Amino acid sequence: MRSFYRKSKPEEKPKATIWEAQDLKDFTIQTEFTVPANPKHQRSGGKMIMNFKDIRIGAATASMFAVPGDYRKVSSVQEVMGVGGMGTIDEMMKKIRKGQRPPKP
Repeated sequence: MRSFYRKSKPEEKPKATIWEAQDLKDFTIQTEFTVPANPKHQRSGGKMIMNFKDIRIGAATASMFAVPGDYRKVSSVQEVMGVGGMGTIDEMMKKIRKGQRPPKP
């Protein structure tokens, strides 16, 4: 297990802790991040934990990189999220600042 913190503030609590499995060639099996609170956002701060399970050490096969049959190309992150009619992030932010609501997906 390793802990990381800001070099400029070593007295602070660790910002991230990483667990590595020695029997898996020190492969990271869990990472825990401390997310600081941001006064600009109502829901902020806390922890984020990533776990890796069913780990298999070995070579990758070509089939692991095959494009899925239901693949569809999109032109923006908004389209992936189902809000494609909102325009670019900049346009969306301008509308939000003006009090306009984004269209429902």
